[in-house]
Amino acid sequence: MTRHARRSLQWVVFGALVCSFLGAGCSSATPEEESDPDRREDLSTGQQPILESATPRISAGSLHNLTVLPNGTVSAWGENGFGQLGDGTTTDRTTPTPVAGLSGVTAVAGGQYHSLALRNGYVWAWGQNSSGQLGDATHTQRLTPVQAGFANGFVAVAAGYCHSLALRSTGEVYAWGCNAFGELGIGSTLSQSAPFPVPGLYDVVAIAAGTSFSLALRSDGTVVAWGYNADGQIGDGTTVSKLSPTPVPGLTSVVAIAAGGSHALALRSTGFLRAWGDNQYGQLGDGTTIDRSSPIIVSSLSSIRTIGAGSYHSLAVRSDGTVRTWGRNTNYQLGNGTAINSTTPVAMTGVANAEAVFGGAIHSAVLRADGAILTVGGNASGQIGNGTMATQQAPVMVTAVGWKSVASGWSHSVAALQDGTVWSWGINDSGQLGDGSGLYQEVPVKVPGMANIVATAAGYDYSLALRADGTVWGWGANHHWQLAHEDGWSYYAPVAIPCPSNMVAIASSDRHSLALRSNGTVWAWGGLNDYGQLGDGSTLPTPTPVQVDGITDAVAIAVGEDFSLALSANGVVRAWGHNDLGQLGDGTHLDRHTPVVITGLPPAKAISAGSIHGLALTSYGDVLGWGGNFDGQIGDGTTNHRSTPVLVTAYAVRIEAGRVHSMAVRFNGAVRAWGANFTGQLGNGTTTGSSSPITVPGLTGVVAVWGGWDFSGFLLSDGTMKTTGNNVVGQLGDGTFVSKTTPVSVLLPY
Repeated sequence: MTRHARRSLQWVVFGALVCSFLGAGCSSATPEEESDPDRREDLSTGQQPILESATPRISAGSLHNLTVLPNGTVSAWGENGFGQLGDGTTTDRTTPTPVAGLSGVTAVAGGQYHSLALRNGYVWAWGQNSSGQLGDATHTQRLTPVQAGFANGFVAVAAGYCHSLALRSTGEVYAWGCNAFGELGIGSTLSQSAPFPVPGLYDVVAIAAGTSFSLALRSDGTVVAWGYNADGQIGDGTTVSKLSPTPVPGLTSVVAIAAGGSHALALRSTGFLRAWGDNQYGQLGDGTTIDRSSPIIVSSLSSIRTIGAGSYHSLAVRSDGTVRTWGRNTNYQLGNGTAINSTTPVAMTGVANAEAVFGGAIHSAVLRADGAILTVGGNASGQIGNGTMATQQAPVMVTAVGWKSVASGWSHSVAALQDGTVWSWGINDSGQLGDGSGLYQEVPVKVPGMANIVATAAGYDYSLALRADGTVWGWGANHHWQLAHEDGWSYYAPVAIPCPSNMVAIASSDRHSLALRSNGTVWAWGGLNDYGQLGDGSTLPTPTPVQVDGITDAVAIAVGEDFSLALSANGVVRAWGHNDLGQLGDGTHLDRHTPVVITGLPPAKAISAGSIHGLALTSYGDVLGWGGNFDGQIGDGTTNHRSTPVLVTAYAVRIEAGRVHSMAVRFNGAVRAWGANFTGQLGNGTTTGSSSPITVPGLTGVVAVWGGWDFSGFLLSDGTMKTTGNNVVGQLGDGTFVSKTTPVSVLLPY
């Protein structure tokens, strides 16, 4: 078949990225690499580029994507005409949708119209099956996952146009599906509808599948290829298709491979990249559009960590976390803001801290180190995953699952997912979970009717949510007008809080709440206002929100039991309300009905309030505390109350005050905690309190913390959560009612 005849079939497929870090030493550089200026710079420092193993927890199919969530379930989005999203339908999806019935998944792969997942050593498949590519011994299309054969022990999967590959822990490779060009590598062109071992391969550490060809990386750092070869994608110096694995000459010390539509990439341990095969759009990156039947070095590219390939374009992550792309760009898939093809690598704009890259037919995906997924390019099937079908000229974040906002009350929590939905768990006697049931929940349940939520807050027995449109919603107890509804009745489902428009932040405590407006004003409601905690100059309760007196430049707010805090844009912190233990930080014990400036506090960038104490984080990373200190929650090594701020700890980037304990996230993602610990809320494996900060063991990558009355929560960079402390009503969200003294995982709702 000629090149043009083959392309008329529009056989396009994802770039399968599978990396393996080899224990062998780095090879010496080739003459081309020695002459590269970047290579000379690397040699002068005596450092080799960092090479990391890439876990295939996301994959780009031709026009769809797959991702493995932290809880082992799978979500998919994009084209679904053959059921390749696995949700039981053939409806395209513009945002991530759960794949039916899968859990415990460790890897995924997307082909043209089918998908694969690796679960407990077995392969599961769904989508188109006309060539047996699902491996279930039939040719029946599947809208939900089915098991591919009975063999197990698999550790990696790859999917081509209509064939599939799987790698066993023994180093063996199995293949099934279409085989018109020998892409199964079994010595014939007979298709297989069940997994079949590829003869002669026993030491493979990584696999990749192109449109109609396959690659395998051997443990000695060499590469073999088989299948269609009209464009030289086998890399053996010919254009003759191969029915069995064939060595790619001249490649040594390879640590990663990727297969595009009809081209291939190999990353050497030197950090340099080789490419071969189809080059119609410059996807080989050598400055030409000439096909290459033997590997050539990609121009001006070094210090590469991971690689990926689309149908007609290529991608690479450098050791500094930036991304380079080259090849076809008619749909902006290179992410450089143009639609001009590039025969040499160009920088993808607006992307940093990249960990892995993936290419589809006309789009690209980037996995960031914090777990976020960015996409760019063509979007006619919703493959960008941002809720639209509009082409994206610059990388955008996928509307992903994973937590983004969490808050805790007395014994319940309320959280927003990245998709804008709200979930809650714990005690529900006043309807504070918002699910309409009044039943306690030990796992997250969805709050009906809540969408586009950007933040949540929790009081003693009620909850609040802030929508992207600036409106505030609430549910739960209302006997002290916590929901700003004069009837005083509890609400078991969300109702609108009658706040002014354009709210940008919310905060709640026992009985009163604050909302920050985009113009810098602060609004308050709920509670008795007996100590002036609403800040309107009176001690009269009010059923509707009132403006806090004298604040017009606030950027953050916090609420204690009977006092309130506001942070101004210039770093000044103001406080008002109850002050019997010095919780206003003004050096007195006088209640204040309007805001006063906290004494002696350096410019702050964050604030938090416990039941009777306050915390502030300075721009230098110092944490200061003041107020009631019965349980050591201030953290200064004493239990003495403080009416002015005292230094607690340093090198912090986030702070949180629970009811009578405190936490700080350090710059390295570790957490320090102090104060009461009678139910294990400090997470150190004991129930002994501490009046000085102690490190919470085993926690890394923490980006935020939150504190309930006697439990704590930790949001990790991958979007997962952990909790510790009291759990008698399910407030830890781990599916049990057993309290914990060390952090456990909160169950994701999908």
